Formats: sequence, structure tokens, C-alpha cells
Amino acid sequence: MNKRRLVVVCLLALAIAAPQLAGAVGRAGKPDIVVVMVDDLGAIDERILERLPNIKDLFLDNGLRFDQAYSETPLCCPARASFLTGQHTRKHGVVKNRARLLDDSQTIATALHDAGYWTMMVGKYLNHPDELADHTPAGWDRVAMLNTWVGNIWSSWWVQDRPTLAGYHDRHMIRESMRWLRNAPDEKPLFMWLASRAPHWGSPNAGPSVGRARPWRTDAEPRYSRDQRCAGIEAWRPDNYAWDRQPAGFPLRNICESMLTVDEMVGRLRAEMAAQGRNPIWMFTSDNGMAWGVDGYALKNVPQAGRLPVYFAGRGVVKGSTSGLVSNIDFGPTLASLAGTSMPAADGISFARLLRGEPGGRSWLLEDHPRGGYTGEGFSGPWWGIRTPYWHLVEWDGTQLYDIRADPLEAVDVHELYPSQVTHLRQLGLTALAP
Repeated sequence: MNKRRLVVVCLLALAIAAPQLAGAVGRAGKPDIVVVMVDDLGAIDERILERLPNIKDLFLDNGLRFDQAYSETPLCCPARASFLTGQHTRKHGVVKNRARLLDDSQTIATALHDAGYWTMMVGKYLNHPDELADHTPAGWDRVAMLNTWVGNIWSSWWVQDRPTLAGYHDRHMIRESMRWLRNAPDEKPLFMWLASRAPHWGSPNAGPSVGRARPWRTDAEPRYSRDQRCAGIEAWRPDNYAWDRQPAGFPLRNICESMLTVDEMVGRLRAEMAAQGRNPIWMFTSDNGMAWGVDGYALKNVPQAGRLPVYFAGRGVVKGSTSGLVSNIDFGPTLASLAGTSMPAADGISFARLLRGEPGGRSWLLEDHPRGGYTGEGFSGPWWGIRTPYWHLVEWDGTQLYDIRADPLEAVDVHELYPSQVTHLRQLGLTALAP
């Protein structure tokens, strides 16, 4: 075998062994990665996302949908910390909405930065970022961190740790992400975490007392207010809907309108990436799920808010859907695996094989809310659970067990009928919760 042929064979062997998706490599042999994370989007059907043309084309029509993706803790800060660290909630310690609780020394940002990535974070980081001494967390080359906002009128930011005033929050997210993308180092792969404020409730819901009277009103950008693409969208009212404050179903039009700015961002980023010759792996998700009326709960902090909308797309990602069970603590390890690196301190595991269309997913996952929170109907208090593809155990004001195959809406508690299953799942949970 001559030397040239030997080199080719060796390169092919390395490509086959590499953890990246086939065909997804870019600069320095690594794929560009873009994570679009929205704020408090319920994992319902696709009636909202199908109204958003860029998101629909990229993720719904040409991406992979995850039908069994869950947040360990359905609350903003704990869930974002789990995404960043890949750790269980009690391990990373962010058990409530406080940015100062996060140790940012070992995150997906530090892992990818150390692997040669140029990293960018734009948008909502963690709640109460004003408590942070440094607004450029470890691992990020560029940071534009949303601080506060007044409806759709103005917002304040730290851009590279410098106080900045801007207009509508998600409009400024587009400006900063596009500016930095256009000036990104050509020779380096990119990791971008773009975290919108939409469709979290906004200024018309100035606290729990208002929220009880008017359950949801987000701050849509004025140019998209009453946009006809969201006209006629049907309220969310599944068979297990039971919220009597909105008996006709949970209203979605305003949520859809607020998402149109995010959709515009996705379209503009795709165009700029293409112009640069980049073909990234894209991920779309929410920081946590929402109950939106299921079993009478309007908001989050309850097991009914655990499921997440999760999509992947891009070169090398199969199209369609997967029923593989995944947790949000798996997101970071999966992205690290795609980048050819790892997160040794993470509890999560990579599900990259699912993106290739191979079998995979968890046999079980932990749900854990050590403090609980506001639900739209009072406060939940602490709870935890174990979910498998077939069973859901919830320890919350007593023990509940649901047979997901026979009862997908989880309407009938069968824990007294299956004591051995309860014992088995409870032991899994207690082991996972142990210090």
C-alpha cells in the first residue's frame, strides 16, 4: 500500500470512529452548533410552531422531533442550570430562580470552548443576573445577557459586562447574535446559545394575583402584534384539561405572536450561516415545560409541566420523530459528544445515536423539584418522581403511579395495584437523590 492510500485509509477510519454525526463536521473538523431556547413554551402539539415559517421549515419539516423529552425540574433557573451542567438539580444546587447559585466552572460552554469552539451566549441566562459579580460566565467568548425589561418598550443588558439599554428584548437578541456571527473567526467552529424571553408571560401579568385573573399575556413585539399568521389558532384543551378559569382552553394567539420574533431570528441566522458556508446542527427547545391547564394547573412547578418541546435539525440529523426517553440533563453531554468532547462532571448521558436514527434513549429518568413553586393555583411544595417509557411514579402528597401505556393522560392512579413496581421505581429515585 502506497503512502497516499495509507493516509486516505487512516483518515476514513478516523471519520468512522469520530462521535460527530456523519456529514456534520465543519471548521477544524467539528460541527457548528446552535441552540435556540425559548422561555416557558408548553410541549403541546405543533399548532403554534406550524404558524412560524422558519421554525416550521427547519425543525418540523426537516428535523427530528423528540416525543419523550422531559425537564428534571420544571422551573426556569434549575432547568437552565441542568442544561448548562448536565447535572441533577440537587448536585448543581440551583433549586430556585437565582443565578448566583450556579457554579459555572464546568458547563457545556467550558467544555466546548476548551475543545476549540468560539462560544456565544445571547439572551436570558438565569433569573436575577443582577446578583452576579461577573456577567461574562466561564467558557463564553461573547455574552449579551438580558437583565430586565419593561414590556415591549425597553430592556437592559450586559453586553460583554457593559451595561446597555435597548428596545424590545428579543429584537436586541437578533442584533447581537447577528453582529457576532458576522464577525466570528472563520477558522473556528461555533457554539451559539440563543435564549429568548418569549413566550414567558410579560408586563400585563405583574404577579400571581394578576396572573390568577388573567392567566397569560406575553409581550409580543409591536410589529407582530395581531399578526395574521397567528389568527384563528385554537386554544389548548386536551382531554385532561381542567382549568376552570379558562374553561374554553388555554389561549395561544398571543404566545404565537411573541414567537414570531424568534422565528425571524432563526431565518436570519440560517441565511447568514449559509452565506458563510456553515451548516450547523440546530437544537430547539424550551427551558421548561408548562401545564397550561392540564389537571387544573395553569403554569409550571408540577409534574404535569415536565415534558419539553425538543427538535434537532441540520446536516446528519435524520428527519421524523423519536420516542426515545431523554432528560434535559442529557442535552449538554449530547452536544459535547457531537463536538468530539465530553462533560466528565455531568450526570446526563449522550443521546447522539438517536439523531442518527439508531435505537436509544433512557430506561428511566429522574424528576425532582426540591422546593416547588407557584402553579397558577397556589404552590406545589416539594416533589420528585421517576419516569420510564411505561410507568410514571410521583411522590407528591403521597405516592402516585400511572401506567403510561394504558393511561397516557395519567388519569388513574394504580399504585395500590402494582406495589412491586412502586418499590422498584422508588428505589431508583432514592438512589438518584442520595448525596
